[in-house]
Amino acid sequence: MGAVTLLIIFLAVFLLGIFQHYISAFVKWLTKQFFKDSSQVTRLKDELKEIIAEQNDTDMKEEFPKYARLGRRKNKIQEHLKSLRQSKTTDTLYFSWGLTLVLNMLHTVCLIFLIWRYRYVELITMNPDWFWPVASLVAFPTGIPGAVGITCWVLICNVILRRLAQVKSTWGSSKSHES
Repeated sequence: MGAVTLLIIFLAVFLLGIFQHYISAFVKWLTKQFFKDSSQVTRLKDELKEIIAEQNDTDMKEEFPKYARLGRRKNKIQEHLKSLRQSKTTDTLYFSWGLTLVLNMLHTVCLIFLIWRYRYVELITMNPDWFWPVASLVAFPTGIPGAVGITCWVLICNVILRRLAQVKSTWGSSKSHES
């Protein structure tokens, strides 16, 4: 097995781990891009702001009919916006669930392909005594003593990525507390 192939395997597993970590952020971003407020919703929101401002400027005691009419218009627009939001929420939910499912399936298929394709390839061979109690688990499925198999490498990459994400979030939150 050549060094280039081993490097490709390492990078592929690492990139797949990064891909898995950012699936939810990507789905969220894509959902926002596809499901922006329509011009009708924007127009209704603007109209609602105007009605609320006009109703706040109107004295309820002196101009009650006008105040009540504005209140009825406001309620009607709010109900219409609520129905539009409910249909949008349903659509975005189906879209995000479906896209998340497809991307997770793609990730899983790629990992299964890599594990299947390189199941008998030792990625790194070291002294078997270094892994003494767990040497067979580290070498799985290669069976070569002292070797690091693809399944162990996938687990190592996932653990490293999770730790990096924890460090990043911890560092980011401590940085914001300092400000």
